[in-house]
Amino acid sequence: MMSSLLKNITFIVLILLFLGISYILLQESEQRDSLAGAPIVEVTEAALTPLAEDGQAVFDTKCAYCHGLNAAGRDGVGPPLVHLMYAPGATDDARLALSIRKGVKADKWPFGDMPAEPDLAEEEIRSLVAYIREMQKANGIQ
Repeated sequence: MMSSLLKNITFIVLILLFLGISYILLQESEQRDSLAGAPIVEVTEAALTPLAEDGQAVFDTKCAYCHGLNAAGRDGVGPPLVHLMYAPGATDDARLALSIRKGVKADKWPFGDMPAEPDLAEEEIRSLVAYIREMQKANGIQ
């Protein structure tokens, strides 16, 4: 009888220990995940032209999940486009448009390949490029 009681108590202690360790690990995981997706760069919003405003609307629905609000990037998810690497002298407008249309193999950032957006109309791509360039210019990237 006593050994059965001892087994039950041991079993309950082990379950409580397991639940306690699981809780601690879950809390640490949630803290790490809360940092994922944080903006990579600080971005000042721009006063946009009508074309760039159209681009912002497309960006917010098609691009912001990976590239972050205001093209600031998302830690662990996607790179910022308000960055010298994408400045007009480093990536011209035609290359930027082609990257949007066809996608890009990962080579400069550790985020993986950028998927193509083949369903976007040419005007939407032009407006996206205008939005990115105006955000860059507002943040001293020309």
